[in-house]
Amino acid sequence: MSLKAELLARIAATGPMTLGDYMAECLLHPRYGYYTTRDPLGAAGDFTTAPEISQMFGELIGLTLAQSWLDQGAPSPVTLAELGPGRGTLMADILRATARVPGFHAAARITLIEASPTLRAEQARRLPTAAWVDTVAHLSTDQPLFLVANEFFDALPIRQFHRAQGEEWREVVIGAEGEAPASTPATSEASTESEAAPAAAAPEKEGGEPLIPQLGSIDDYGSELAEYIVWFCSDGVLHSDDEIFEAVFSKLPFSRRGARIVSRIEDEIKQLRALGRII
Repeated sequence: MSLKAELLARIAATGPMTLGDYMAECLLHPRYGYYTTRDPLGAAGDFTTAPEISQMFGELIGLTLAQSWLDQGAPSPVTLAELGPGRGTLMADILRATARVPGFHAAARITLIEASPTLRAEQARRLPTAAWVDTVAHLSTDQPLFLVANEFFDALPIRQFHRAQGEEWREVVIGAEGEAPASTPATSEASTESEAAPAAAAPEKEGGEPLIPQLGSIDDYGSELAEYIVWFCSDGVLHSDDEIFEAVFSKLPFSRRGARIVSRIEDEIKQLRALGRII
């Protein structure tokens, strides 16, 4: 069976799949995935990255990490982790450049986050003292973390949302050719698209609705507004700023939308988006 056949069978059984699920299958399927079945780097592959071109790239990053470690008082132990390490070239260059920094190697616990068995084998050859975990959720939280990633985030599966003029946001999904899933957005010349990563389905809001106290001034509110916004956006739907504003304002005891109220809510939304707490 081919990957196409497996995807069509899945769509026939459970319906259209999100773009994030489709990308994840294409990239990481255990038998057919792009990254899981080959080494894509170098002349025999499809692309190259800076560490494969010059060791100076990794060495400079290594010296920067070592200086940051010294500036923080040379803590020990620390987790030195890399997301998507490829062949392990970058981390090998980092370790070579920092070999003469007293205490750095003894403190560092090398941890690699890699989904490809093929690339894990190559990393093990270059980095025999490294450990591997499947996701960042498995990284140690008991010690300082120094995290490296090069050309990693551009290859993550994403969810894509589309809004035609006069319509609500809808999530783009993948169906079988010739079918038009109901959740696929309508086409319009005046439309907007947005993407969010990592891909994760969350059709229902998490936990109970936080209570917003009825206070006399917008300046009296602390974290209550942020907690409510995070809860409101926890359903996996890409809400516009206007939708979030209306939801928050409807819970406040004020009848007028004064400039300070508008500014405070807008600042909360902007900060939460910047921190990645809402999409």
